[in-house]
Order: sequence, then structure tokens, then C-alpha cells
Amino acid sequence: MNKKDIDWERFSLNLSDIFRLSVSNIINFSVISYMFNDMKNSNINYNFSLNVGSFYNRFKKINGYDKRLIINDIYAPNFAILDFLIEEIEDKEKEIVIDYNCGIGCLLIYLKKIGFNNLYGFDKFIQFPKKLLSNILDIFDLKDSIIENVYEVNPTIFCLSGAMCDEFEKIIEIKSLKYILCDYHWFPENKKDYYKNFNADIFEKNGFKKIYFYEEMLIVLKRENND
Repeated sequence: MNKKDIDWERFSLNLSDIFRLSVSNIINFSVISYMFNDMKNSNINYNFSLNVGSFYNRFKKINGYDKRLIINDIYAPNFAILDFLIEEIEDKEKEIVIDYNCGIGCLLIYLKKIGFNNLYGFDKFIQFPKKLLSNILDIFDLKDSIIENVYEVNPTIFCLSGAMCDEFEKIIEIKSLKYILCDYHWFPENKKDYYKNFNADIFEKNGFKKIYFYEEMLIVLKRENND
């Protein structure tokens, strides 16, 4: 398994600070408007919606940490997810990507910006209602991206950031899957208190091998028999 660092010059060419700030402002305005127009939804975790980037306070551990991170638009591991996909995936239009625990949808928006068309987000909507995410994604022509069952599609890339996946073992067995991009802190081997009955051999049994890691951010697995 080889270590990778984020190429910030390349990252900024694909996702400029101006674009990211505009997306962040649109999301923030959408959250505020939704809360104002529907006061019954006081259960929205407003802090979660507006400060997703502070997750685990891992920004300062990112190689090349600088001022662009103060936008607080995405979880720290998602920078690594985007960096990997920008560099490694050539034919982005053909790939089918699932963002598991997609949250407020910012990663999906950025994935579309860098060239992915087949995008799906799954969330349990504990922090905010599905309608809010639908409203936000509709602005970016991604409204149909929300799925209630990860097996509705045949994903080739599975992204997990910010929380555990309680169906990880089943997802690993999806035949179409080529890559698993998993938040370092929520990788089963690093969260044994959450994944108590997880069989670590299941990755190898299904042809997956760890190929890259971003320090404390991301672990990348590739299915060896699926190029």
C-alpha cells in the first residue's frame, strides 16, 4: 500500500476556491430558507449542515494544509477522495459512484463538476430531512441521485466518509464494484468497537487489495480482477 498526498495545484484547477465558495453559499442559503419556511423542522442539525469541514479536526493533518480549507464545505477525507478520482479515473462518465452517508450532498456536487455523471447518494437522514437534500441537489441537476437502497444501482466506485457502514460486508460483494474509497477513521480495521463481527478477510476474498492511503484521511482499495 503506497502513500499519496493531495496535489493541491491539480485539485484547484478542477475545483476552484471560487466555485467551492459559491456551492457552500448556495447550500447554506438553502438550509436557512428551509428552516425558515418550515419551522416544524427544528430537528435539523444546522451546525452539521454548515460546518461539515471541521469533522474530526483533521484539516491540519492534511499534507499541504492551507487557507482553502477554511471554506468548511466537505469532510477532510473527501478532499482525498476527490484527489484520487481526479488523478486515477480517466473515463469518468462511465463510472457509477455511490456516496454512502452523503450528508448535505456537497461531494456529489463536486463529483459532477469533475466529470462524473452517474452519481448516487445514500443517507439515513438523521441530521436533516430528505426533502432538504433533494432541494439542494435539484439546484445542481442531481435531484434523481438520492437512493434508498444501495443495491438499486450497480456501483463501480463506493465512497464512505464520516460514519460507519452497517452493511459493509454485503456491499463488498457487489460484483460491479471496482474501487472502495473509505474514510481512514471508519475503516473496519480501525473501528473494531463498531465493526465487532466484521470479517477482515472479506476484502481479499472478493478480490480487493489496499493500493493507496492518504495519512489519517483515506484508504483506497481496488478489485484486482476488475480493471
